[in-house]
Amino acid sequence: MNFGKYLFLQIPIMRNRKIPVIIGIIIIFIVIIDLLMTRQILPYTDDMEIVMFILTVVIGYGIGSWILLGYISQISKEIRAKSRIINIMHWTVIIIQFSLFVVLLFMLFNNNANNRFLSPLVFAVSSITGSIVLGVITYKLFSWYRLSRYRTWLSYSTEFQHLHLPHQY
Repeated sequence: MNFGKYLFLQIPIMRNRKIPVIIGIIIIFIVIIDLLMTRQILPYTDDMEIVMFILTVVIGYGIGSWILLGYISQISKEIRAKSRIINIMHWTVIIIQFSLFVVLLFMLFNNNANNRFLSPLVFAVSSITGSIVLGVITYKLFSWYRLSRYRTWLSYSTEFQHLHLPHQY
């Protein structure tokens, strides 16, 4: 059964490339402002902190995730049909993303002192999931190189990255 058909409604917004790009830019802007505020580079008040949390939850985890994941679901049909691990990873990311959205909504509407453990939980789940996804993508990349004839390209790209990484003394 194709749950993606019901989860992400087949609306024209999802097929247009400009909308996901604009949503991605908005999410990046919100994350940058959040980081600047938490590092106390931008001054903020309690009211501004609440506004940024609401924007992060509603746009970053809610509407933005729904649009971006819907777009990714449509453009990745072929690769998910060919690779079982990519399909599993795709659905795992969707489930975890919306689970984090539910936890953040709970934090938003039930703001009391007993919910302090939820913020580190959200951070831990998203960090662990991101690390696992990065590991799977890296595994797929290196398995492609192992089967590929482009091994010299791997050595050139690795050397290029090594030369351009900032060296710490």
